[in-house]
Amino acid sequence: MRGAVIMAALALGACESEPSFDERYDTAQETIEAKAKALDAELEQATLPHGEDEPEEEKDDQPRS
Repeated sequence: MRGAVIMAALALGACESEPSFDERYDTAQETIEAKAKALDAELEQATLPHGEDEPEEEKDDQPRS
């Protein structure tokens, strides 16, 4: 009988509680935000040549003849 009680206590002590919904949500949100920032930075580097600023828009104020 004592052995069963000790085994049950050990089994309960070995179990870890799972993270709550809020903890899982916060972790997922942080991961998503980090990936989004990394993608934004990667896209920004890919669209701009090294050492150049953003391209200026062409101004077409003069009417063509």
